[in-house]
Amino acid sequence: MNDSKWQRYALIGGPIFVVLAIVGAVLPGSPPSPDESTAKINSFFADNHGAIKTGAWLGILAAIFIVWWFATLWRHMADVEGGRPRLAVISLGGLVLAGAVNTVCVALLSGMALRYQDLGDNAGLLWAIYSALGAAASVSLAVHIGAVAGLGFRTNFLPQWVNGLGALAALANVVATLGVLSDSSGVFAFLFIGFFGWALWIIAVSVVLWTRPVVAELEAVTVVTATVLTP
Repeated sequence: MNDSKWQRYALIGGPIFVVLAIVGAVLPGSPPSPDESTAKINSFFADNHGAIKTGAWLGILAAIFIVWWFATLWRHMADVEGGRPRLAVISLGGLVLAGAVNTVCVALLSGMALRYQDLGDNAGLLWAIYSALGAAASVSLAVHIGAVAGLGFRTNFLPQWVNGLGALAALANVVATLGVLSDSSGVFAFLFIGFFGWALWIIAVSVVLWTRPVVAELEAVTVVTATVLTP
């Protein structure tokens, strides 16, 4: 299988990531907001600890596929930037930083589910830390999405509606960073809005790039055509 086909098949990683991440997020049911009482947070973990652990594992597994997916997006961005990637590097940096913080979030969540009997009065504090980490990771997601959308607006390598969707998803993630200032349920909701906006954007980018002819294939056709037409 040639490199161009590997590039295309890597795009499947985006939708797979979205499915795994969403299933992992909704599996335990509706989570408590950061300002819920300690008793309710303890009850959530006691009632759903098995589903929480499974969801955390699916979230970690999903990381494999988003990296695979971004490799193809990187290739398209680098080509558009003439082999001197700048916004591609910024997008990669945002994704890596968001992934690192999210890994800490998942580890904390899984640890709380593993030892839910011992949470006691610490449940509220640990849940607030988990929520604040998620809010902090949102700015990295905003950078990741915003860099791609910015390049798309500038060069049209993605349709403008996809770039607009990316800009909205990036904005939602910027708003979600208010979670480091407030533990209100309204701010907490933007974590989910930002994530689902990102997920929708990933699917849109995947579909657009999948339906686009691969550059290597077009070059091969051009070479063959030129060879045939040359006397």
